[in-house]
Amino acid sequence: MAHGRVFTEQIYVHSKLMIVDDKKVLIGSANINDRSMLGVRDSEIAAFIQQSSHRLVESTLNGESVPVAPFAKDLRCQIWSRYLGVSPDDPHLVDPLSSGCRKLFTVADTNTKAYLDVFGYLPNNITKFKQIEKSKEIVVDVKEYENFMPKMVQGLIVNFAVDFLKEEKLGRSVLSAEFLLSKAIYI
Repeated sequence: MAHGRVFTEQIYVHSKLMIVDDKKVLIGSANINDRSMLGVRDSEIAAFIQQSSHRLVESTLNGESVPVAPFAKDLRCQIWSRYLGVSPDDPHLVDPLSSGCRKLFTVADTNTKAYLDVFGYLPNNITKFKQIEKSKEIVVDVKEYENFMPKMVQGLIVNFAVDFLKEEKLGRSVLSAEFLLSKAIYI
């Protein structure tokens, strides 16, 4: 908030988290590309967490009883509850493949619509560069924002912008430096 007005920006989180089958957790900063993996360019760090098999507990995955790691499962449930705006004890979070859990994710549709209603645009409805150039900075009155958003938004999740710039040809131009120079320069 600046000068009593609310602004919106895209924020790209740099840390990564992977939870596999509620058993294994990988937390770190590494990207899956040569910049991160070769170890000669970017500095990265990661932690891999896997509990011993004798510490696994029974849970449900796709309706079937399976052994899971309490740390991995609890971490997933805590993160999802925060993003979905539900209690960490919500029974629908237990089985991530259940229809009840999938229904929780429909809140992303509602939240995306609320942000579009308030801010007018998000990357998800910009399919051409011209739309970016035409869009103006959208400023919302704080009082309107404070009254409107808490009623409309639950949690933190919105839909990913899968259609962003989908109508643009984003390949390299024959006259571009990227096309004319070796790929090794950019890796």
